[in-house]
Amino acid sequence: MEIEIRKIFGVKRGSNDKSPWITGALCLHDDRVILADSNNPRILLYDGEGSLLNEISLLGNPRDVVLLENSQLVMTLPNELMILFLDLETFKVTKTVHVGYECFGITLVGKKLVVACGTHLTTLDVNGEILNTTPIRDCSARYICGDDNENLYFTGWNTDAIHCISTYGTYSIMPGNALLKYCRGLVVLNESLFVVGRWSNNIVRFSLNGDHKEPILTKADGLDVPVALTLSRNSTNKFLVTNNNGRSVVICEMVDPASKGQTQVTENESKCPKEEIEQELVNSD
Repeated sequence: MEIEIRKIFGVKRGSNDKSPWITGALCLHDDRVILADSNNPRILLYDGEGSLLNEISLLGNPRDVVLLENSQLVMTLPNELMILFLDLETFKVTKTVHVGYECFGITLVGKKLVVACGTHLTTLDVNGEILNTTPIRDCSARYICGDDNENLYFTGWNTDAIHCISTYGTYSIMPGNALLKYCRGLVVLNESLFVVGRWSNNIVRFSLNGDHKEPILTKADGLDVPVALTLSRNSTNKFLVTNNNGRSVVICEMVDPASKGQTQVTENESKCPKEEIEQELVNSD
């Protein structure tokens, strides 16, 4: 399979012209896109063509977001040490849960929420009741995902490796070696693990046992300080990555090389000046 870029669109700046930093994203069943802006207290709703539909103010700056089966969005608010439940239809807050620690990435594994809280992982039921915490080592956990067997994979602050905890509690590490620098968002798709390399400006596909790895998108394809990664709920072959240090969105599709066509890019593509991005990287993680 090969990767084609289908859409690129820039993200609206925040209040006082503050730059967005999209660190969490969701692709809904109808192709709408939810973006969590960690530089502003808001989430944004876009349609599949990159047009802004709604902007919802929050109690704090969200880091990551996940969708439950009952159409509840659950997002992490690191500075407030809490997670927040938001109804997808009304965009009203339905619940807040004080976790007690900075909370970053969040994923739904089976019927449980797992939150990356730096030095440990916190597990909650889908109603927000805290079930347990699991200490982790050699990593300050930031992004997290799980597979169908409820194995967990997570990346940490300033690390070049993927950390894994199996269903049975076995801890292992998949090194990125020279391919990945500063691992960020990650997802499991088709028995593979896709991982963002922030400083290596790429997405690398791993086999789930870590034996095989290969870049699937690179700087040559236009990746420049990518951050978050999420799968489409409308197509098993599509995924989204936030680019330009979270200031633009790139929607990609895996295609059969025999049917590969011309790359399509929206007219509102956003390219950020290199010096502006470098200045914003100083205070971001």
